[in-house]
Amino acid sequence: MERQSTYTATATIDEHGILTSWSEGAERLLGYDSPAVVGRPATALLAADGSTARRILAGRERWNGTVPLRHRDGRLLELGVLAHRRISAAGVTDWLVVSAVTARPGPPRGEPLEEWTFLQSPFPLAIFDADLRLVRANRRMEHALALPEAAMRGLRLPHILPGAASEEADRSMRQALESGRPQETQARLGPEFGRTTMFSPLKDAGGRVRAVCLSTEVPAPDSAGRPRPPGESGSRVGSAADQARAAQELGEVTVPRLADVMAVDLLDSPRDADEDPAP
Repeated sequence: MERQSTYTATATIDEHGILTSWSEGAERLLGYDSPAVVGRPATALLAADGSTARRILAGRERWNGTVPLRHRDGRLLELGVLAHRRISAAGVTDWLVVSAVTARPGPPRGEPLEEWTFLQSPFPLAIFDADLRLVRANRRMEHALALPEAAMRGLRLPHILPGAASEEADRSMRQALESGRPQETQARLGPEFGRTTMFSPLKDAGGRVRAVCLSTEVPAPDSAGRPRPPGESGSRVGSAADQARAAQELGEVTVPRLADVMAVDLLDSPRDADEDPAP
């Protein structure tokens, strides 16, 4: 059986830096089977000082970049990886580390006008191939995910953006691919995305589905131009009682440590253009 030209290597690392799981893709990539590495420090696989990796990850929720790793046969491999810090419902912290390994050429580019349309669309767009691996992402999608296309290429959505919403989106993409009909989900992928996500099958001249395009709305901006999360009416956080309590607490901290007397002036926030003035 011919091996797939693209596969994903995954591993999980606990908060102490110990490998807790090792996928078949990771074994294929580095030559070590699971019993040989699980339970050992992840830094043992690095072809560099492990303290540097710990320093880079400290305080981060996610990291992507190139990591020098040592193959079992001694070869040095420079691999692009994406690492997600996760916290379970029980409060246990670990890292999910993924790397897409591909021998495929870069994704094809269209005619200039088509390329400009894709890249400059105001909506987040991404194209996933028949294996549901990302092959293209436009600039708005890169901004929404805070990741460059190169860091995501070859990965499935749950590895790019772990979570229940991505798992649901992945299932909807599979349905679009197999049925040839558009699908949609109301699962919100993140704060930069709207509630509705569409999955459109992309067909060749013969009508065969070759890929799926993910597109999503963006939250409407608030009065300051910032994206407003879906379902948020624009109401302001903080009642008069909250403001008074905050002023009191500020006074208790300041007086008498820093001053004998303190005054706090609370100013009204500017109203949205579509908001009725207070009676």
